Amino acid sequence: MLSVHAVQPLPPDDVSQATTLVEMPSKPKLVVLEPTFHPVETPTLAKVATDVPSLPIPPFEDLKRAPNTVVSMEPPAPPVIANPSPVSRGGLVYPSKALEADVHGFVDFDFTIGTDGSVQNPVVTAEVPEGYGFKDAATKAFATWKFVPKLVNGKAVPAPARIRLTFRLKQN
Repeated sequence: MLSVHAVQPLPPDDVSQATTLVEMPSKPKLVVLEPTFHPVETPTLAKVATDVPSLPIPPFEDLKRAPNTVVSMEPPAPPVIANPSPVSRGGLVYPSKALEADVHGFVDFDFTIGTDGSVQNPVVTAEVPEGYGFKDAATKAFATWKFVPKLVNGKAVPAPARIRLTFRLKQN
């Protein structure tokens, strides 16, 4: 930093005590640069349709509200026993039409295991493939099967169940 000292006036005949005066440098000149890029013309966009139809907005769902509940006077259905283990089974005969065509298949049943383990109210829910006699053969044989009954507090109770009877030829 440059500074200026105060100068005392000198008597005219005394030159020995002269002080040097230091000048402040002048301000630098501001140079303005001209831009080197000069666009010829402003680009324009092709005509684009800007009218967009309004979008349907679904009604606001209050996520904090509990879903509507349905009150039923009926007791809840007991859980279905899937693939129960039979105690005795038999009488399942491979259908001759499926045997001749060398076709495998299955039949699904929904039924109730009675208190004595018997099959009650059997309903065929699927037969794959249809038309080879799997349904008839399975229905005839399934009525004779026995299962272990479901026990509640040591007492046998009827229980809904579901099972698949599979027909498969042995491969030699």
